[in-house]
Amino acid sequence: MKKVIITLLLILSAGVGGGFPSFLISEVSASANVNDKGSGGLTRAEIENKLKAANTDLGKIQDKQKKAMKEIEKLNKSVTDVQQKIISRKKQVVETEEEVKVLQEEITRLEEQIEQRNDIVNSRIRTLHESGGVISYINVLVGANSFDEFLDRARAVSIIMEADQDILSNHQADWDALEESRSKLNNKIVLLQEMLNELQNLEKELKIKKEEQERSIVQMEENKEKIQNEIKVLQNEKSKLIENTVKIEQAKSTSVKIKKSSSNNSSFIWPTIGGVITSYQGMRWGAFHKGIDIAGPSDYSILAADSGEITFSGWRNGYGNTVIIDHNNGYRTQYAHLASYNVQAGDTVSQGNVIGIMGTTGRSTGIHLDFEVYKDGRLLNPMDVLPGR
Repeated sequence: MKKVIITLLLILSAGVGGGFPSFLISEVSASANVNDKGSGGLTRAEIENKLKAANTDLGKIQDKQKKAMKEIEKLNKSVTDVQQKIISRKKQVVETEEEVKVLQEEITRLEEQIEQRNDIVNSRIRTLHESGGVISYINVLVGANSFDEFLDRARAVSIIMEADQDILSNHQADWDALEESRSKLNNKIVLLQEMLNELQNLEKELKIKKEEQERSIVQMEENKEKIQNEIKVLQNEKSKLIENTVKIEQAKSTSVKIKKSSSNNSSFIWPTIGGVITSYQGMRWGAFHKGIDIAGPSDYSILAADSGEITFSGWRNGYGNTVIIDHNNGYRTQYAHLASYNVQAGDTVSQGNVIGIMGTTGRSTGIHLDFEVYKDGRLLNPMDVLPGR
């Protein structure tokens, strides 16, 4: 039905100099209302709301991922620190075990010395026993032939007794020293082993936390992918609706023939999807306003009013982000105050292509499009070449 209507409009456009019957214009408007929903049964507003919610969810997931990655970095650092401490403690354990080994060698040497002293003491005891014990010392003293000899023998007996006493004292001191060293080293090994066990347990806990964070990131990545797919579907629906709206705008432009004069004949469509004119061409604030301002559209996409070639895209003083199209038929259109643009000089565009997003860059008091039209270098009033709404 829609194709039949458009065909009729095109035929009438070619052969009728006046306006179209009101029933035909109403039919096209009705088509616009029917086609205002996508294949999923959602309107543009509903799609926009879903896109906004999906992007919000996506942003939250991305924030959580960033926090999780920072936490993993901290855990990696903690694991590295603990591993360094474990290496240090293991080194201390090895060093202590080496000390124990050296001490054991010292113990062996002292045991040999003690054994030698035991042999001396035992030999002394056997000699005393064989000679009658303590009495033999008296016999040694009494058997002196002179007083001087008696003194010599007395000193000798005294030295022997002191030597025996020293042997016994050294024997006990050596044993005490060995036991003390052995006890200290054993305690040190136990302490180091406890510290090592604690560090190894901490390392396991940190690795478990790291694995949990990594699993969380994987889950978030899966959720993010689902949301991105949902956004992609919604954006496709939105693009189809925009494309459909553009076709309707094109149909409407053929239904209302704008022809103020033979020099101002055009086939433009509106550069916005809906919206209201907030400022017309003329004097404004003490200066001449060259174009018209359009604000409050149902979609911020800016459309090429007709096919042509991009001759400029960039920043212009006062206008902000601006795109200019040469339509290769004497007409030139300018789109200003854009938030962004997606075309470059030299690009070729078709009527209805999205060339940018409505914004408020440059000298602007709010989000709107400043639209200007020129014919053969002469400024025109956009209202004279745009189709009626």
